[in-house]
Amino acid sequence: MTTRLTSVAPRQIFPAEVLPWRLLAACSHAEASLFYPEGTRPPEADIAEAKQICHRCPVRTDCLDAADDYGIWGSQTAAERRHS
Repeated sequence: MTTRLTSVAPRQIFPAEVLPWRLLAACSHAEASLFYPEGTRPPEADIAEAKQICHRCPVRTDCLDAADDYGIWGSQTAAERRHS
């Protein structure tokens, strides 16, 4: 599986100035659509790819603590977070 990369940090909803741990996040250069799956790829493929990035992330717990109601944070989907 190839990670789609972008030259701009995608999750600027919460910039590093607000959440300093974001500077260490494994997703900081991955395409945002992986973490907010919508579009032409099947969502399952995006979710699996996003979780693969999350599993190697050194700040996964911080990310999960900062999660909002949408997308994948700390390797969990919104539905998984609601049920944990």
